Amino acid sequence: MKSVLLLYFFSLTTFAQLYEKKVGESAEDFAQRCSENINWELKTTVETESWNNAKEPIFAFYLDKETNFLLGYVFIKISGNSYNRILIDNVGPEGDEATINELFLWNLDNDSEDELVILYSWSQNNHAPPISGYLYQVQLYQNFSVDNLKELNKIDSEKYFPNEFNGTNDSGEVIIAKYTNSKKIIKRLKQIKGKKASW
Repeated sequence: MKSVLLLYFFSLTTFAQLYEKKVGESAEDFAQRCSENINWELKTTVETESWNNAKEPIFAFYLDKETNFLLGYVFIKISGNSYNRILIDNVGPEGDEATINELFLWNLDNDSEDELVILYSWSQNNHAPPISGYLYQVQLYQNFSVDNLKELNKIDSEKYFPNEFNGTNDSGEVIIAKYTNSKKIIKRLKQIKGKKASW
């Protein structure tokens, strides 16, 4: 069964563009070289040992300087040094460009595969005083699938993690957000793990 699944996996990727990682090349250099647009600026690169059945996935986030959108991708190793690239998300500006604060894997629905968790933030310090601080958003993504090698599917994250502001609002009131780092997010994830999600 496993060999059949692998054959299916390779047949699907035959039609996708593959990216070759050079021997000894760092994840950052590889992601930089795979940038296909002169307006894309590499902002964040994360390499892990594995993500479920994928070995050495590389997460790369580029800022499109024309649109101020943050473009997230994961490079999944197919064979040898060949990678397929899967879109994670396009994240737009909210007063400022999005930033990756945290990225980690978590098994939310008690199956055999881990989901991707990303904490995004947007600086609000370019507004007129007294506004200062950051917007925060926790977004959960389904594991990549061999029958969808183009884009990750979003999970309805707002029912677990509402979008939040941390800082001083336009009335001068200080607001404290709940989920501003991985420790706080994981505490919440531990509370909801075991409850079958409805996606």
